[in-house]
Amino acid sequence: MKLFTGGNKYMCGIVGFWARDSLLDWNVMDMLFTEAEKRGQDGFGICIITHKNSDNYRRIYTRKWKESYSKIKHEVEGFYNLHAFQDSITLGICRAQPETEPITDEKNMQPIVYIDKKGNQFVLVHNGAISSHSYNEILFYKEDDFTTDIDSEAIIHAYRHYNYDIIKTMENGIAGGVAAILYDNRTEQLHIITTHSPLAEGYIKGVGYIIHSSYEAIDKIVSDYTSAKRDGMNVWEYWYHHPLNPHTVYSLDLDSGFLRIKEFEPKYDHPIWKKEKQLYKIEKPRTKILVSASGGIDSTSTLAILKKLNYDVTAVHFKYGHRGEKCEEWAIKNICDKLGIELKIFDLRDVYKQIDNFSMLTNEEVPITTCSTNTIRTTVAWTSGRNMVFATLLGAYAESLILRNGYDEVRIAAGWNSLSEEGSYPDNSQPFNDALQNLFKLGTLCGNRIKPFLGLSNLLKSEYWYLAYKLGFLDLFEYTISCDRPYWSEEEQRAYNCDGQCGSTNLSIWASKIAGVEDPREFYHYNDDYYKAYKPKGLVKREINVNDIIDRILDITDEDKKVLKSMIREAK
Repeated sequence: MKLFTGGNKYMCGIVGFWARDSLLDWNVMDMLFTEAEKRGQDGFGICIITHKNSDNYRRIYTRKWKESYSKIKHEVEGFYNLHAFQDSITLGICRAQPETEPITDEKNMQPIVYIDKKGNQFVLVHNGAISSHSYNEILFYKEDDFTTDIDSEAIIHAYRHYNYDIIKTMENGIAGGVAAILYDNRTEQLHIITTHSPLAEGYIKGVGYIIHSSYEAIDKIVSDYTSAKRDGMNVWEYWYHHPLNPHTVYSLDLDSGFLRIKEFEPKYDHPIWKKEKQLYKIEKPRTKILVSASGGIDSTSTLAILKKLNYDVTAVHFKYGHRGEKCEEWAIKNICDKLGIELKIFDLRDVYKQIDNFSMLTNEEVPITTCSTNTIRTTVAWTSGRNMVFATLLGAYAESLILRNGYDEVRIAAGWNSLSEEGSYPDNSQPFNDALQNLFKLGTLCGNRIKPFLGLSNLLKSEYWYLAYKLGFLDLFEYTISCDRPYWSEEEQRAYNCDGQCGSTNLSIWASKIAGVEDPREFYHYNDDYYKAYKPKGLVKREINVNDIIDRILDITDEDKKVLKSMIREAK
């Protein structure tokens, strides 16, 4: 039995085309193969799965060359023209031979055509690297011998072992990088699979469905056929093209044309995570919520509500050399102490000394102008990549908790989701959250388990104040620091917000007035004749329905909302 000891560098270029309505002209197929050759020049293979004959059966024709595509393209053209017809499937691969795999020959080239003892046929093209651990596991439970010495064939044997369930195959049988197309004649399906290796799809009505390692290759074809430079030119879907989502299987039914899309949790080799998954016998799912907490009103409200609902929550605070650093640390320590919540502090001061010393939040020589007459709804307080850096570290910390402590998922809540600030700052927006979700998927081994917790992001700051009043945690706001230039009293060893001489404090003061809630904080006045605060119009108390606010809290259950509503009657 030969054990596999390495994997490839996921450089191969793969191509797939289902001639649903008509064949692609040879010059178009040539372009697809030429683009794929940019990823691999160590051999070329092609398989054509013909249209169904009168017995409802497809034939499979395969050719493989040790030469690169450009050297044998005329032979490929003849093969394509001989066997490809409407409704046929063409699979091709330009191989990049990795250092750890056998030399290119007919045996160790794709496409892999595998016929089991029952006569079932499977065809595979794969770009990626199957881990040696997975490969060796599959060697022990396989039903039949491998026909090649390359790692890709493990996908077929794992698929058969898991009873032809492609999701179970990817979650339990295959660890590594996968961009693959698998044909199964039993079900007349193409499974298009991707973990993180690149793969894209495209469809042109009247032609068919295209799969390629390069999105740009499909983009060119769609543009040539439709004279359109992007999707969305018509109400009706005559064409589309886009990169495939990571950790996803697209199962195409060749009889109906129906495409089923399903995400999976990828399997990765990791000694601690595997050990912990065996060690922890968890009857109920465990969720941890990390709250990026500055010590302001937004994060304090989130922490207080999660605590009231008995969530497993940890506050995460970042020190990055900002002028309110000492005051915010005082605030969050007091708040977490009052709530009995774990606090984790990351010190990024040395990093930010090398990144940003020109923001008004990090350089005390820069005047504070937020919410002054000419700087309302602007980004003047921007600090280079701050929320992006915080979010990345939160994702890394979330992953460590999953790997080390066996959490089923970790949710991340943050003040950058504030509805009051979304209009000005791009890193306070929903697209920013969506980008983070993709980052976690590809930047960690367990990104499907790391998710945002939107919580109070659907609410305004005035509604935070009203919730605090009605749910009985307004006393916590006495310790909050919502200020771009808070004051630290050495004598008292405590912090103060400025008295409306910055944007953050003004927003929270205006919000308390709109909510009709008395502000419990004390303020410090700076002798700053330069600062002229913006005077908002219509700053009057509004009628606010607390039940409506609770109903708009995101990512908590209906039962949680009932619990919060039951506390309103008890609040004083």
